[in-house]
Amino acid sequence: MKVGFLILCHTDPVHIGRLARRLADTEQFYVLIHVDRKAEETVFRREIPESSQIRWIEEREDCKWGRMGTVRAELKLLEAGVGAGCDRLVLLQGLDYPLKSNEEILAFFREHPETEYLRACRISDSQDEYHYRRCRRYWMLNNSLPARLWNRLNDYHPFYIRSGCYRERKTSYPCYWGSAQWALTADCGAFILNFVKEHPGFVRYYSHIFPCDETFFASILYNSAYMERTATGGPEPEERYLVNWRNLHYFEYPKQIRIFREEDYEFLKRRPELFVRKVCTGQSDGLLHMLDEKAGWRDGRQTASDMRRTAGAHIKKGEESS
Repeated sequence: MKVGFLILCHTDPVHIGRLARRLADTEQFYVLIHVDRKAEETVFRREIPESSQIRWIEEREDCKWGRMGTVRAELKLLEAGVGAGCDRLVLLQGLDYPLKSNEEILAFFREHPETEYLRACRISDSQDEYHYRRCRRYWMLNNSLPARLWNRLNDYHPFYIRSGCYRERKTSYPCYWGSAQWALTADCGAFILNFVKEHPGFVRYYSHIFPCDETFFASILYNSAYMERTATGGPEPEERYLVNWRNLHYFEYPKQIRIFREEDYEFLKRRPELFVRKVCTGQSDGLLHMLDEKAGWRDGRQTASDMRRTAGAHIKKGEESS
């Protein structure tokens, strides 16, 4: 099995380098990286060695949160992963990191070769404003003055002018919302790419939904037979808040997504999820060292200070056990 990791990033090139090197350390893992067009790509490339297992998306998109640029970037990553012959396609956002070893991650996907990991609920006919506002409002997602004025007014006095369901000829495609992270089989990924090419009206429709990355892929998958291959066998009951739609990632989202640190290690190592979000250089270094040590991985580009820290941890551990 060949697993493709689709990394969408815009910041923290040191962490992206560590993430890519960790994943590419396994022969069956293939890493594809899209750097936001607003970021300087060369600083990311300096952190990552040349490797046949790592590929960069050359034609980059402007990835503003919740807008179609992010979806287009994910589609390019998906296309590259399918084209590279990957059997499994796993979307990672830049500040993610494995909670399990590469061997455990590979074993997990080998045990579930046909399961689509994308959780969602149907919101087109929801009676909960938290849900239906995502598909019934019309957003003008560009930087023009009329668009900014319209969106500001739409924030304070919502205009529910859409049915919440994309229609094409006699076919209706209800809207689904759920996890922004997903892990799809190659044939499901190819289906999504083909659907996008054959239904340009669908893409235009979702270009005016916010946030569209949380609805676009779910709405394609759950309007197809692939929904029966999801981990739950279909859409789930409505539930508010993204933390209730954790998929293969563990994250916490009180008011903003929490950054995990070294003191969270004992809790995180017991989590069943494969990945954690979010971590970053400087604040999560101790946690990342401990996760790497647990996974049996040593970064070939560890700094001298990193090595001293790891050695110190071993000494302390030995003193405690003696």
